[in-house]
Amino acid sequence: RFSGFADCLFESVSGFTTTGMSVFSDVESLPKGILLWRSSIQWMGGMGILAFLLAVLPSADASMFTLFSAESTGPTSSAKKITPRVKDTAKIVYLIYILMTVLLAILLAVVGIAPFDAIVCSLSAISTGGFSSMNASVGSFGNVAANMLVALFTFLAGVNFSVYFLFAVKEFKSVLKDEEVRFYCLSSGIICLIMIIDLIAHHIDFFTALENSVFLSAAVVSTAGFSAVSPNIWSTTTQIIVVIFSIIGSSSGSTGGGVKGIRVLIMMKSLKNEILKMINPKVIKTVSINGKTVDDTVVSKVAKFFFIYMFILLIGSLIISFDQKDFLTCFSVILASLSNAWTAIPTNIADFHDFSVLSKSAMMFSMIAGRLEFFPLLALFTPSVWKSK
Repeated sequence: RFSGFADCLFESVSGFTTTGMSVFSDVESLPKGILLWRSSIQWMGGMGILAFLLAVLPSADASMFTLFSAESTGPTSSAKKITPRVKDTAKIVYLIYILMTVLLAILLAVVGIAPFDAIVCSLSAISTGGFSSMNASVGSFGNVAANMLVALFTFLAGVNFSVYFLFAVKEFKSVLKDEEVRFYCLSSGIICLIMIIDLIAHHIDFFTALENSVFLSAAVVSTAGFSAVSPNIWSTTTQIIVVIFSIIGSSSGSTGGGVKGIRVLIMMKSLKNEILKMINPKVIKTVSINGKTVDDTVVSKVAKFFFIYMFILLIGSLIISFDQKDFLTCFSVILASLSNAWTAIPTNIADFHDFSVLSKSAMMFSMIAGRLEFFPLLALFTPSVWKSK
C-alpha cells in the first residue's frame, strides 16, 4: 500500500534521515529497484548529503564549512580536525564510509547471504538506517554469522569517523583516551549485560541470550534500528533500557542519531560541577573533555539542546495522540523520529500508512530536526532569517 504525496514524502524523509520508518508492511513484494533505492537514500543521508557534495563537487571548499558544521553531528565537528581543508576531510570520511560498506557486503555474501540482500543490508547498516529487503529485517536471514557481522558494522558506524583516521595514522593512544569512545563502548556493554541477565531470567538459554543481546545492543547504541527478534518478546526491563539508550544514541561525527554521547558527558560533568559548587561555593570547576576545557557557551548550548529535545518529544507525542493511539505508540514514534532509530523502539507497528497526514507531518519534522540537531532547522523559523539585508 502506497498512495498519496504524504506517503511518498514520508518514505523519502525517513530514508534520507536514516530513521527507518516505512509506509510498507510487505517490503518483500516491492521491486528490487525500489528496495535498492530505499537503502541508497539512507546511505547518502547517513554521512550527510552536504558531505557527499563536498567530496564530489570541484568547487566545494572551506566556504561551505558553516553548512558542513551545521549538518555534522555533535556539539563540535570533530571531523574537521582531520585535515585543514573541509573538502579533503569529506573525501577521507567518504573513503572510509565506502570501504566499510563494500567490506560488509562482501562478508555477508561470504557467509551465505544473497548478493542483492547483502548489498541492501550493507547500505542500511553502515548508514545506521534500518531499511531492509526483508519483512522481518535481519531476522529473516536466520544466519548467526550474518547477524553478528551486521551488529559489528552498525556498532562501528556509530563511532566518530575521525577515530578511524586516527587509527590510520597510528595514534592509538588518542583513540583509547577518547572519553566519548569509552562512553560509547561502556553503554553498549551495559545494555548487553543487562539484556543477557534479563533473558536468562526469562528461561532463555545463554547462547541465544548472548546472540540477541549483542545484536540488540549494537542496534540501540548505533540507532541502526535493525531487528532480529520481535519487540513483543522484550521484557519491561529491556524496553526501558532500549528507550534510555535510544535517546542517548551514538557518537558525534558518526552516521548514527540520538542526543550523542558527547552531550551526555558534558551534561553529566556540568551537573557534577554544580553539586560541588553547592557544597563549596569557592570551588571553581570547568567542564573538560579529553583534557580540553569546554567553553561555557557550548555547555549552555547543550542544555538548550536537551530542552528542545524534550519539548518536541512532548508536543509531538500530543499530536500523535489525535490519531487515538495508545501512550506507548505516541511516545515511541516521536522518540524514534528524534533519535532516527525506528525499529529499536519497543512497540510493534507494521507500517505508518494509516497514520494521519498531521501525524506523519509531526514525525517528518521530528526526523529532520533530529538529524540536523534542531538549531539549523529552527533557525528557518526565525523572522530575521527571511528579512532582506
